[in-house]
Amino acid sequence: MDSSSILFVISAASGTGKTSLIYKLLEEDKKLSQIITHTTRPMRAGEVAGVDYHFVSPEKFHALLNQGALVEHAKVFGLDYGTARTSVEAACKDHHDAIVNIDYQGAKSFMGSFPSQVVSIFILPPSWEILEQRLRSRASDSEGVIRHRLQAAQEEIAHHGLFNYCLINDQFDNTLEQLKSIISAERSKTSRMALKHKDLLATLENP
Repeated sequence: MDSSSILFVISAASGTGKTSLIYKLLEEDKKLSQIITHTTRPMRAGEVAGVDYHFVSPEKFHALLNQGALVEHAKVFGLDYGTARTSVEAACKDHHDAIVNIDYQGAKSFMGSFPSQVVSIFILPPSWEILEQRLRSRASDSEGVIRHRLQAAQEEIAHHGLFNYCLINDQFDNTLEQLKSIISAERSKTSRMALKHKDLLATLENP
């Protein structure tokens, strides 16, 4: 894998708005690619295989797990989710940086596997009341599912201290600009410039 690529790991509780933020970043930044994760959950209306997720059977997922092909994996609401190393490599082709949407446990695995490349960002809701309101506005979820999601959200938020950056998504456009600023600053670090632009730097230092 390209060692000059930055892996932006984004985590947040369900209902915080991280997916919309990630899609907007991908739309506007052509040097940023999405790491497509694997899941055993059924495809939802409007989703595209290989774009939103790699949708696989439980048998296929567990085969990848047994082969040691997954960087991270977790069971969420009884379904399997995980990220294959080949998906990370594919996203980092052609000197692209990559972004992945995973929970805090997966983020910890990424930090351990790619310690020099991961930049971790946690997105917080503006308040607990707003988060609960967002989750309850999903008319398709039962009360039991909502309670389960709220409990999972509380656990997820409790681990925000593991991350390099922490943003409050109170206004979408403001949060998006903050994310862009983080990405720009990380790309401009001297250590990363030395990796990604070593040929240019060599010519400038020895014209």
